[in-house]
Amino acid sequence: MFSGEFHDVIGESGVLAVPAALNIPNGATIVAFADPACETPCACLYGEADYKAYRTELAESLAFWNATEPASENAAFLNRALNAAAHVCTVEDGRLELPAELLARIGVDGACVLVGADDHLELYAAEQWAGASSAFGAEDDIDFSELF
Repeated sequence: MFSGEFHDVIGESGVLAVPAALNIPNGATIVAFADPACETPCACLYGEADYKAYRTELAESLAFWNATEPASENAAFLNRALNAAAHVCTVEDGRLELPAELLARIGVDGACVLVGADDHLELYAAEQWAGASSAFGAEDDIDFSELF
């Protein structure tokens, strides 16, 4: 499970330092793509197995919500939304080199924030993360005590 918020700077080379606290092993395969559903532009970074599980879950959701569409259209959408836009990267010596086109698509050109999101990581431009996370200020705290 990934959690936490890690601030970094990505240079022109597109290299992101992978925080040691995340325990991502050297040589791990990471699938990175711009999140098509996120209101704030970000990249999702999944381990290979978790990406396959995410893709399967998304395919099942598409099939349910688009039950009137032919399965081939749902599959074509899924391929365009994820596979064609995904980049396979490898963690090497605690570093992850991300493609320039992905970074440009999410607006990262320097300061960035890597955020743990349970089964994956999300990468935001620092200023976009500041804006998105400020929407959850102390005045908006939710009392979950009645749920348990």
